[in-house]
Amino acid sequence: MIHAQLCWGLAFALLLPLAVAIKNGLSFDVWSISTGAGSGLLYGVSPFKMGMEPVYSGFHYDAVITPFTVDPKVEGNPLTKLADNINTQVAVELIKQTTFADNISFFAFKLKAWLLYSTPELTIRPSQRAVRWFEWLSIASAAAVLVWRCRPRDAKSAWSLAKLQLPGARVMAQIKLATMAILLGLVLAMALQLAPVLYNERYNNYFLEPWLIVLSGVSVGILLHPPVARSPRHQLAPVSLRPLWKTTVSHSGAILLLVLVVASVALAQWAMRHENFAIDPHRPGPTEVVLQNKTMGTARMEHAESLGSNKWRTGTSSTSIIVTLPSFDPASLEPKAFMDGIWRVRLSVLTPRGSSSCLPANLSVSNAHPVWQWYSPDPMLHLRPDGKMRTYAIHGNDNLRPAGPGQLILALQCPEGTEVTWGGAELLRVTTPEAARALIHHGQPINPYRPLELE
Repeated sequence: MIHAQLCWGLAFALLLPLAVAIKNGLSFDVWSISTGAGSGLLYGVSPFKMGMEPVYSGFHYDAVITPFTVDPKVEGNPLTKLADNINTQVAVELIKQTTFADNISFFAFKLKAWLLYSTPELTIRPSQRAVRWFEWLSIASAAAVLVWRCRPRDAKSAWSLAKLQLPGARVMAQIKLATMAILLGLVLAMALQLAPVLYNERYNNYFLEPWLIVLSGVSVGILLHPPVARSPRHQLAPVSLRPLWKTTVSHSGAILLLVLVVASVALAQWAMRHENFAIDPHRPGPTEVVLQNKTMGTARMEHAESLGSNKWRTGTSSTSIIVTLPSFDPASLEPKAFMDGIWRVRLSVLTPRGSSSCLPANLSVSNAHPVWQWYSPDPMLHLRPDGKMRTYAIHGNDNLRPAGPGQLILALQCPEGTEVTWGGAELLRVTTPEAARALIHHGQPINPYRPLELE
């Protein structure tokens, strides 16, 4: 039931944050409740973080380093107005310097995360994907059922909402449907609005989930409510034709809900098996090479037949490519030397005709730094076994950051007889702070792209 006093109370409550925003605008020229939008936008459009919580892909939080590099007056606080403006400028520049096609692909990926939860969360909290699928499927099913119930029953009748009796308070069906349609439209509009912003689980839960719970709850009520007609006085009356249901609960609706539950779980499990999450190796953002491919040692492959220079045919399903790391000053690769690194690995894989595909390959460094974050993604590369030379990218932090002399190891799980050609590997250093300084002080555009070929 729509409670007028409650609605007016909520409307008046909105005046409080509105007053704070006006006060901030007049006093500080910040027309919002608080600062922080710049940080959220910079994280949200970061190419190598894929616009998501940095820890999801093995990276760190650099919202303070970028503005501090541009202007030391920031003094380690990313929420100052100065830091907010710097982060906003860098984020907008990244969008401007990205091609239209790549922006569409990137933000479609972000929109999918807001609507269905993200790919990394399938390993953190997989039940959320199943719940979100159920919410959307129940909403879509309820909409389809409503259309079906409004259909003309014969050649003389027409589409009519008068045939509908929706569950809940005795309010006209048109008002109920309009309210739910507006709420659904606002949810979709909010998801579009949030697409450029940092994505994480708690934002998704707080911004979208409450409204989807309401919409899916109403949808379940519609599916369980048997079709009845309205009398002229809006009283409940049985359908004049033979009733399809003889109880207060629709049996077919209950069966449909059970099907939706099973389908939601199945879709979530399918995503856990097949959905992957990878950095675009061609658009990692501004970077520079710290370990060049040409300085790497000779690659060798275990349990494989050599077919020439850096090319082998596997003799077992489990094998590894091992490359000796070049000599370097360990201090130059320490986490305090630079915050985020990116490995780019180039190889081709061709499985025998008719055989299964390769499982994700595991990348490791024999002498690496420890993991210190609460979550570390599995260092997996999802290989495409089509025989083409391809470049793959993954974080180069913590357990993938060399701490001294050692080896880079790529463990493969491919069918016996798979042909593998090694194209090399390189470690990049993310230079977003330096690129931001060059942009703001010298007007130098930020180039988020890098050639797929290794140095």
